[in-house]
Amino acid sequence: MPSVRAAVRYYEQNLGWTPLAGAFAGGTLVAVGGDAAAEPVTRCNAFRLPDCVFEPPFEDFKHFGQ
Repeated sequence: MPSVRAAVRYYEQNLGWTPLAGAFAGGTLVAVGGDAAAEPVTRCNAFRLPDCVFEPPFEDFKHFGQ
C-alpha cells in the first residue's frame, strides 16, 4: 500500500517513530499481489513511539514522499 508506506515515512522522519526489528518472530513476509515469483515484502511492522509525543513546528517539516 503506497499510502501506508508514505504515512510510515512521515512518522519516522517527522515524529521520531523507530521500527522494532524482530517484533514478529514468526515473520510476516508476503508476495506482492499473491505472485509467487515476486520477492516477498514485510506485511506488518511494529514501531516504538518516542517517550515524549510532540507536534513539530511546521517550519521543521521534512519531506517524506517518494
